[in-house]
Amino acid sequence: AASTASKISLGSLVQANGMWLFIAAALPKITVDGKTVIAVSPQPPLGSALLGNEVGFSFEIHGSVYRIESVF
Repeated sequence: AASTASKISLGSLVQANGMWLFIAAALPKITVDGKTVIAVSPQPPLGSALLGNEVGFSFEIHGSVYRIESVF
């Protein structure tokens, strides 16, 4: 899917490593159209690593490397 936003901010829906992440308050996982969406707080480590970055950005947390694939 093509990205429709350039930088990640509060309210962004991000695809990274095949996972869907919603940048908002940390909430339980939800399923939308058969896809699991995980709400991620903007706090460290994951949320703060995502904020302000864009498609193609890679980062590492606790030995796992994540790559931003899409931003909506």
